[in-house]
Amino acid sequence: MTETSSVKVSYVEVRPFPWWTILLQGLLAIILGIIFLVYPQQTVGVVIWLFGIYLLVYRFLIKTTIFIHSGLKCPLCHLRVCEKS
Repeated sequence: MTETSSVKVSYVEVRPFPWWTILLQGLLAIILGIIFLVYPQQTVGVVIWLFGIYLLVYRFLIKTTIFIHSGLKCPLCHLRVCEKS
């Protein structure tokens, strides 16, 4: 007795980051590493501030990209607060 079952598989399109953003992150990491090695005492505070700004900008861009590619017409639609949803 052999049972056959059908499985429905759905694929999600994954959009990779553009190549230039990865290159930019790598270059910034190298530059910050060199500056930190040359001026360690002076750059601790600056590196912390730059890393914080980097995280804020990065997260803002990620959230904006998700919003743009989701097809929602207003920011409140995903919360089910908007009447348009």
